[in-house]
Amino acid sequence: MADWFPCLGICSGGICWLFFIIIWIALAVCVYKDAERRGDDNAAIWLIVNILVPIIGLIIYLVVRKERQPQQYYQQPYPQQPYAQPQPQPTQQVYNCTGCGAALRYIQQYQRWYCDHCGKYV
Repeated sequence: MADWFPCLGICSGGICWLFFIIIWIALAVCVYKDAERRGDDNAAIWLIVNILVPIIGLIIYLVVRKERQPQQYYQQPYPQQPYAQPQPQPTQQVYNCTGCGAALRYIQQYQRWYCDHCGKYV
């Protein structure tokens, strides 16, 4: 029977227990770091709980842990440039076209006066 499972003796020895202890401590440290990242004031308590009872402590932590805050997820890729200040529109005074005498309207996009009758900018 020993011919079929040559590494069975190693796993029942100290190497397997050492591997189990390393995983156990790494799990507790991961829970501690996650609790700190989420802003939990009891991160050290979660570390101790997960060292004492690893599987049950992990399950309890996953159920009751705080949600992450949105500002920790998202970062602006570059600083936003301030928007250009809009140009003040001229006074509401009525201006007339010099060619036909019709009322002009102000086109904000081009910042010019336009005569609808002539179809020209003045």
